[in-house]
Amino acid sequence: MFVTTSECNKCGDCIRECPTKAIMEIGGRVVSCITCGMCADICPTKAITMNKYGGFVLNKSKCTKCGLCRAICPMSIIRMEPYPVGICARCGKCVDVCPVDARLDGGAFLKFRKKELVDKLLGLAYIEKTAHETMEEIEKARKPREELSKRSIKIDLDKCTRCRRCEMTCPASAIKLDVQTEGCTRCGRCVQVCPFEAVDLENYEMLKRCTKCLKCLPECPQRAIYVDKGEVKMKRPQGEIKGIITWCANCGICELNCPTKAIYKDRGKYLNDPSLCIRCGRCVQVCPMKVRVEKDGIFKGTCILCGKCIKECPVNAISWAKASWDGTVTQACTKCGTCTQVCPTEAISLQPGGNVEVDMAKCIMCETCASYCPYDAIPILISLPKKKVVEGITQIDKDICVKCMLCVKICPHKAIDDGINVDPGKCVHCGACEHICPVNAIKVWRRFDNGVELGER
Repeated sequence: MFVTTSECNKCGDCIRECPTKAIMEIGGRVVSCITCGMCADICPTKAITMNKYGGFVLNKSKCTKCGLCRAICPMSIIRMEPYPVGICARCGKCVDVCPVDARLDGGAFLKFRKKELVDKLLGLAYIEKTAHETMEEIEKARKPREELSKRSIKIDLDKCTRCRRCEMTCPASAIKLDVQTEGCTRCGRCVQVCPFEAVDLENYEMLKRCTKCLKCLPECPQRAIYVDKGEVKMKRPQGEIKGIITWCANCGICELNCPTKAIYKDRGKYLNDPSLCIRCGRCVQVCPMKVRVEKDGIFKGTCILCGKCIKECPVNAISWAKASWDGTVTQACTKCGTCTQVCPTEAISLQPGGNVEVDMAKCIMCETCASYCPYDAIPILISLPKKKVVEGITQIDKDICVKCMLCVKICPHKAIDDGINVDPGKCVHCGACEHICPVNAIKVWRRFDNGVELGER
């Protein structure tokens, strides 16, 4: 909801500019829809639904023009023209156009949005206080900002030689390396299993005391050890060793998706309980780092923060990393809403006239939002790979569009012109226009490089 403060001079700009006609002058006061949700509750066809901003939008294709929403509206703002108008979508345009700053976002008061507390909302629709006094009340209603932190490992990819020693020594199989170069990488696995210390890694050869027991042969992850005419030999790498390394980011998405709680959090790390595991493989499917794997009937791949990889790395490329976040989003945010769509715990919501709001009580610091954010407004704190849009469609239904121009204003790439036409050469399908539209006239579909799809085609 938006509130009108005592500075209002009744100029009528907000009334004229409101794209859903949700603001009226009643009894000499400018009041508006209080987004109580009663119209949505009573709608028999569910044509009125809540949007990402906490406002409500009408789907004309479902509306039967029965008028029940008008009858139940406690503010008597909903009218039939012939479809219902007067339902606030919380787009925030009234705040932008008010010349005396008398319209304020009262989103913090939306916690009162229940039928039994409609009287409370009615009292807030017009406030006999100044904007400053009202903002103080709003700030009091907000929850205090919390800060979360997590610990993980971090690998310096510039220092890393892709030797695979960390992968071989990790007891939890939480590091995965796809080496694209043939030959020995000096991971040291053969040295570990050789019972006679007969491996000379420095020169890529076996010492004379080698008994040819061949225990090293099946253990070599590179298949670089072979037998030639009775001699055990080692294949040297051809050029610079190249490969892709990934590791558990301690994100907790596996725990969140485990149906039997076989993955649980203990003192900042995620552990496995095989006795509870039903081997559904869900953890493997959802792992953003693709390190979860089944070995000998046990699912592994969660970092247990033992630090063994740090000690074993021959070039000191691995270190501890501690990340903290208080939900702050930078000014690069365009309110595209992508983070709200991908957040696995629904901890993120959009606030008109402001940035993204994060409920830190729900946030698990998985960094999914950061990895999908197209404008890096939420930073990747540790290691999740960045996702990119590879294909998308943006459509505008001009029969529904009310020409409020909010989509034109919010588009960061100027891809929508004043005629509400989308330039496919400029549009990156970020979704900002879709989420700002107060009448659901815009639909955005996009597919990311990891195969995830958002929106409807």
